[in-house]
Amino acid sequence: MSKVSAMSNSSLRELLRLAWPLMLAQIATALYDIADGYFLARHSSAAMIASLPARMVAGTLTTLFICSIGYVSTFIAQFHGGGDGRKALCYFAQGLWMALFAAPVFLLLIPLSYFVVGLAGHSSAVDEAERAYLLIAAPGGLFTLLNVVLSGFFAGQGRTRYVSTCYILGCIVNFFADWALVPGTGPLPAFGITGAAMATVIGNALTAAMLVVAVLRDGLFRRYACAQEFVPQPKRMWEVLRLGVPTGVTSFAASFAFMVFSLVLTGFDEMSTNAANALFRVNNIFYMALCATSDSVLILTGRCRGAGDDQGAYRAYGAGLRTIFIAQALCFIVMFSFSGTIFDFFRPSDATYDQSAYHCLGFILLCIMFLRELAEGVMCLTVGALRGVGDTKFVMCTQMTADLCLWMPFVLYIGKSGGSIIQLWLSMPINMALIAIVLSLRWCGG
Repeated sequence: MSKVSAMSNSSLRELLRLAWPLMLAQIATALYDIADGYFLARHSSAAMIASLPARMVAGTLTTLFICSIGYVSTFIAQFHGGGDGRKALCYFAQGLWMALFAAPVFLLLIPLSYFVVGLAGHSSAVDEAERAYLLIAAPGGLFTLLNVVLSGFFAGQGRTRYVSTCYILGCIVNFFADWALVPGTGPLPAFGITGAAMATVIGNALTAAMLVVAVLRDGLFRRYACAQEFVPQPKRMWEVLRLGVPTGVTSFAASFAFMVFSLVLTGFDEMSTNAANALFRVNNIFYMALCATSDSVLILTGRCRGAGDDQGAYRAYGAGLRTIFIAQALCFIVMFSFSGTIFDFFRPSDATYDQSAYHCLGFILLCIMFLRELAEGVMCLTVGALRGVGDTKFVMCTQMTADLCLWMPFVLYIGKSGGSIIQLWLSMPINMALIAIVLSLRWCGG
């Protein structure tokens, strides 16, 4: 074996060492999301339809804070990779302070989220279900932010098993809370979509509590923790936000565009909306694994950058691409083989549309989804690599231009002009392919 091949294989092993625990945690989250969809579909068609736009609105309104402050994990990775554990811990502490300062904002998101879903003009039943979900989920986003900061403490050190264990246990709690609260179990009434939001917040809160305990027992924390390291330091907070805000703005813009997409999608007929909702939930398994791989590439490129090893960063990126293409092939083989079973699993009990037409439309959307994931895989891995080395502003400009100036206007045009679900669905892979090409040229250009 040549020296280059040996180094490449070493990068792949290091990537997989970081990625597989995160993949397990993310896949557990996706499986919980599938169970959540199953319970909501059995509760009512309105709850199932409302779940996608409600989750997107809640996620969009919180993602700016989560991604901006969560960028502290890159600083932890760079300083820990460079051998400065004390400074890595100091930046972690600043992340916790910023999360605390952002807490009141999450309460203000409730009326804002109500305003956003009100603009969509959905049916009264769907609108009521969306508001019920957002009343719990919008402020509950604070626990998601805490989990990102707390898990970044371990991921930045290249240790992801703690994170995986805590997230998987949180997902298990989510599942049983969903099972008890959505349909109602024993003495508990049926909370419906409100129960789904409650279950998510309960699971995220438990995950945060477990991560806090793990941090307090961690060797790096015990070695360097002192009052001085945990004093708020505006200068270092600004350093994080200077690079983190472009990341947060990028994620917000992408999430905002997809929120508009989901609101337009919910305005289509019941069969189209349910088929799309089913695909998003099942595709979440691959998407979550992709996010885990992207996060691992970010960590590795950040640690390589901190150690002055730029070639190691390039090898980590190449290893990430090989990993996601193999995972994608396996995932979609399963999805194509059991497409009918998948769509029936999410078909609401009170649905009135023809089953064969539902299967046919779902299969067409699945084929387009495969094209989307090819482009999204390259896009997400390249975003992770660029962010890991601190190149966040170019990512922001590229994604915002594509998402807000090209894709979102086209989505709105389809919604206003009475376009088809196929046209709407095709817009996703086209937009992601454009972003992937531009960002790949940036990375390959050094």
